[in-house]
This record gives sequence, C-alpha cells and structure tokens, in this order.
Amino acid sequence: CEGVAQVAVELRRTAYGPAVAACEKELAKTKDFRLLLAALDEHYYSLLAQALKRAPDAFTAGFLQDKLDFANALVVLRMKKSGVKNDLISKRLAPGGSPRLLKQMLEQDTVEKALAVFARRKHLDENALKQAEKAGGLAAVESELGKGSLFVVSFPTPNVVSFPTPNGV
Repeated sequence: CEGVAQVAVELRRTAYGPAVAACEKELAKTKDFRLLLAALDEHYYSLLAQALKRAPDAFTAGFLQDKLDFANALVVLRMKKSGVKNDLISKRLAPGGSPRLLKQMLEQDTVEKALAVFARRKHLDENALKQAEKAGGLAAVESELGKGSLFVVSFPTPNVVSFPTPNGV
C-alpha cells in the first residue's frame, strides 16, 4: 500500500487535500484504497453540486445535473441490487441530485423498475438498457450510460433551412 500512501501524499497538495486529510488516518490503519476513492468521489461530487448552483446558463446546469443524477442513479441501482435499505442508500447519494427522481427510484421494489424510472426521466432508450442489463448486468448498463449511447434525441426539424447571404439578405 506504499503506492496508495504516496498517492495520498501527492493529492494532499492539490484541491483534493481536504478530502484526503479526512480519510488519511483510517487509510493508514486499514490500507484500504477504497477509502481514498470514496473520499475523492465525495469531494468531486460536492464540487459539481456547488458548480450547479453557480451554473451560468441552462445548458451548463443541465449537464451538471445529469452528471449528478447519473452518479446517484448508479449508486441507487448498485445498492438496491445488493439489498441495501433505502435509508442507507440515501446517505451515500451525492448532493445536488434531482430529489424527485431519486425518491421515485428508491420507491421501486426492484432494480429493473428503478432503472425504468431513471430511463423515462432521463429520456433514455429503455429497450437498449434492458438489453444491456440482460447481456452483462449493471456493469453493462454503466458502460452504456458512460458512452452516452442510450439517449433518445429528438430535435425539432425545421421545414426550411436558410443560410445568410453575403450581403445579409
């Protein structure tokens, strides 16, 4: 675990310093690198939540909200799959997630139903999600979500496309 200890020393000198400091004693005692990963994740998602509050426009806010919602959805799905109770799941969620979405996901009695709620709310291709889950479980779903290939994109199609002319007419 000398490698992890050295990584912690290096990270202490960055913006992640407070996160590392919070887990350093336990990390030294247990040598469990997952403590460091969890601390870094928690810090990262708290920074995203802060950025969401200061988002300069709707596009940026939507992007940050989606990042938080995807992260929280994966926590809900993984923990539900492991049989963890909702009150414990709630404690592991990143701040800034969509409360209504998370509540609806937590209310579901199966992972499949929770995933379906997420898919509908985030306009994802439910069939592709189901196929990914059948093929490789939650790991495959995570992979597909990471690729962004499950979005159902529908933009209004203009009937006429006009380009500006050199003289602006």
